[in-house]
This record gives sequence, C-alpha cells and structure tokens, in this order.
Amino acid sequence: MTLSTEEVKRIVFKLLEESEEFRYAIAAKIGLLKILEKLEQHDRKFNEVLERLDRHGVEIKKIWEKLEQHDRKFEAIHEEIKKIWEEIYLIKEDIRGIKSFMDKVSVSLKEEAREVVEWFLDKKYGLKIELKGLKLPDLEFDIYGVSGDYCVIGEATVRLGEGVIRRFLKRINEAYRKYPGIFRKQNIYVIYCLRVTPTAVEAAKAARIWILKFTEELVKNPIH
Repeated sequence: MTLSTEEVKRIVFKLLEESEEFRYAIAAKIGLLKILEKLEQHDRKFNEVLERLDRHGVEIKKIWEKLEQHDRKFEAIHEEIKKIWEEIYLIKEDIRGIKSFMDKVSVSLKEEAREVVEWFLDKKYGLKIELKGLKLPDLEFDIYGVSGDYCVIGEATVRLGEGVIRRFLKRINEAYRKYPGIFRKQNIYVIYCLRVTPTAVEAAKAARIWILKFTEELVKNPIH
C-alpha cells in the first residue's frame, strides 16, 4: 500500500509528538543535535563570561571605592595645602610688617645717633660738624661728617657687642685702603647704641672708639 504525502506527514508529526527516541533520531539525521550541543556549549561559555563579568564588576566596584577614598584623601590634603599657603601668606605679611617697622626704627635710630653725636661734639668738645650717612660703592656708614682737619665716621646699633666692634674696624680698614680721601688728619670713630655689653666697652677703649648712648659717653672721645 502506497501512502500519500499527507498521510506520511501525519505519521511523522505524530511520531515527533509521541516518541522522544524518534525526535532525537530525526534531530541527529538533520544535524540538529550538533547545533543544540554547540548552543549548549555557547550557553556555558556565555554563563562563564557572565560570571567573570560579575567578578570583574565586584573588582571594579572595589577599585571605584578605593578611588573615591583617594579622592577624599586628596581633597583633605588639598585643603591642608591651602591652609598652609594661607599661613605662609600671613607670615610673609607679618615679615613685611616687621621689616617695614625695622626699617623705620633703623632710620629713626640713625637720625637720633647723628643728632646725639652732633650735640656731644658741639657741647662737650666744641666741634660743629654736620653729620649725614655715607654710601660708597661697596661700603656704607650710618654717621659721617667732616670739618677742617676733623672727620667723624661711625655706626648706629641697637645692641653693641664685641662682634659689632670687630666688623666696624674691619670696614674702617677697608675704607682706608680703598677710599683714603674720605678721612682727615683727626679721625673720630664713633658708635651710637641703646644697649652695650661690658666686654664691648673694654674692646672699644682698646680700639680708641668713641661709644655714646642717648645721655652719656660710655667711652670718651679719644681725640681729647
């Protein structure tokens, strides 16, 4: 008996529905099993990729957390640096203020020194000499004046110690060597100060330096 195409189809469809063995046999025949196996392999690989991505996601999250921590630390460091720069700016302002004050004090001390030395020269020694400062190319003196055979040259300092005297004598010797024309036959070396150490007084006497404070002579004028 010959079956029609429609009858064959019905029988095949029925077997496909009812027989798992038949279905596999057909799938194997047409290569579907291999396709399904490959799909399963791809599914496993895809799942492995998803697992790896999950692990990487966890790692990335940890990295982002660390980066956020570093950002917070960096911000804290940045704030500290800003505070330090603000403090440095304030310190610089204080230094500028102190320097300005010291410059004013220095100028007023030099002016005071010239007035006091002029007064002592006039009232005690009968010498009228106008005193100013002296600026040479590489040397400077706070007190300087000449009149006839007399030259007065000196310094003004807040505190007079032996070191000040040594440096003063060194500069006097250098001026003698380089600029002899600023001196005269009678040269009076003077230092005006607000405070003085006992050893400095003795050193000044030995070096024949006239030492003055506002109201007194600590070492007499050596030309008399």
